[in-house]
Amino acid sequence: GNVVEYLNIDDDYDDMGASAKDSGGYDITPSITKTITGSGTSISTISPATYNIIYKVNDNGKIMTSIRTIIVK
Repeated sequence: GNVVEYLNIDDDYDDMGASAKDSGGYDITPSITKTITGSGTSISTISPATYNIIYKVNDNGKIMTSIRTIIVK
């Protein structure tokens, strides 16, 4: 699901990733694509910024999306 995480400047960030199963219950995690948008294309905690990590996977034509928002304050 969609999650918001807050980090302080100079905190370490370890992406927890995402997992997915198709409608038949099979693991389709390797098919997930990840895009980072916002203040750059990677998470940096050297200054205040907001990032969105967008995870998408296609299950037989149905696109499933989950967004993790990272706020560095």
